[in-house]
Amino acid sequence: MPLKQPEPIKFTETGVPFEMINASEQQPFVRMGVVGPSGVGKTTLAASAAEEPEMSPVLVIDCGESSDTILGEQRFQNVQVIRVRSMEEMQSVFQWLAPSERFAGGGDGYKDFRTIVIDESDELHLSAMRPLMREAHEKKNQDLHVASEREWGKVRNMMLDVVDWFRTLPVHLIFTYVPYLKKDAITGAEKVTIGLAGKLSDDLGKRFSLVVYLDIVEEAKLVGGKRQVKQTRKLIFNATSRVLTKVRGESRAARFGDEMLDPTMSKVYKAYFGVE
Repeated sequence: MPLKQPEPIKFTETGVPFEMINASEQQPFVRMGVVGPSGVGKTTLAASAAEEPEMSPVLVIDCGESSDTILGEQRFQNVQVIRVRSMEEMQSVFQWLAPSERFAGGGDGYKDFRTIVIDESDELHLSAMRPLMREAHEKKNQDLHVASEREWGKVRNMMLDVVDWFRTLPVHLIFTYVPYLKKDAITGAEKVTIGLAGKLSDDLGKRFSLVVYLDIVEEAKLVGGKRQVKQTRKLIFNATSRVLTKVRGESRAARFGDEMLDPTMSKVYKAYFGVE
């Protein structure tokens, strides 16, 4: 009796085939959300992936103006920058990066980038919301400056689509966000999380293996009778009473500990994969 032929490979709606992998043999990619106030150094941290050979070269997709921070800096010579100002432009960049054998209209794939940074992702949310509000104003005479539930819902799905698109690429991903103060519906406690309101911050957090908070700590000393202040950047991995963070994986969480001083993506990479 002849052997039964295997079923043809099934594809998801995005055109990506379902895959079966051995969990212990497959090395994951860094999928990281970095939260922190404006000016704390999120872009510099993300771009420092170019200094880690396993994460370089780097593409920064800037949804705002923060890439100005790294322009002209020789340490970032392995960083390319694209600025996008709409959801349509973001989709075009993705199609340019996506392999044609997996995505209709895709290009030759990845362009040799090992890390993709989507910087100021919260600005992309605003860019996507504005044309929808203008459309609602013109068609329904809706207040131009007040979004309805329909606009919020559409933009929520657009933002999730962006993360889902890029997660199909075999690259490390870093998304940056300003903070949002989220109130727990049960306890009433307020904590800082990904800077997009409502359930969207939770939905995005689920898609990352790391959600970290970048902060600056100050240490004041008297030197020669004068007060001097030293600033040190601190990356927080372990959730606190003030900050919502996440590290996926028990051994990984143990390697990161609670925080990392003077963080770089090379340090993060080494802790993430447990390499010296």
